[in-house]
Amino acid sequence: MRKLSPEQFRDRIFDVLRRKHHWATPFLEGSTITKEKLNIYFHQEYVVYVRDFSVLLAQVLGKNPPWEARRLLATIIYEEETGGFSLGHPHQELFLHMMNGLGFDRAGFRDVELLASSRGYREWLNQICQEEEWSVGAAVLSIFIKGT
Repeated sequence: MRKLSPEQFRDRIFDVLRRKHHWATPFLEGSTITKEKLNIYFHQEYVVYVRDFSVLLAQVLGKNPPWEARRLLATIIYEEETGGFSLGHPHQELFLHMMNGLGFDRAGFRDVELLASSRGYREWLNQICQEEEWSVGAAVLSIFIKGT
């Protein structure tokens, strides 16, 4: 495998992002999804990665990447947990506030039973963040979870 220049690497990453397709996008952008189905979707999303995003990042940080990456990961964890660089609230809290605005009771987000596919996805995220190289975990979290 040949080494890519930073520009080539960036172009390849952006190409991946342009091709990214989330299975739920057509439903969320369409007019056929019901509020009940949205409620299920957002509960699953919250438990799979919104609630624990900083924990997943911390697992990557714990693999002792180079100091530049450690600093960036620590900064993102701080923002996720405190909102210290943006709105002053943890991102999980902002998500729950958004859910409240949609009419979903925040108490319902405490005890969510994961569907089989959601559980499998979370187990995969755990495996990536705990067992793979730090760069793989960082890429998965930044490109496929947070990246748009």
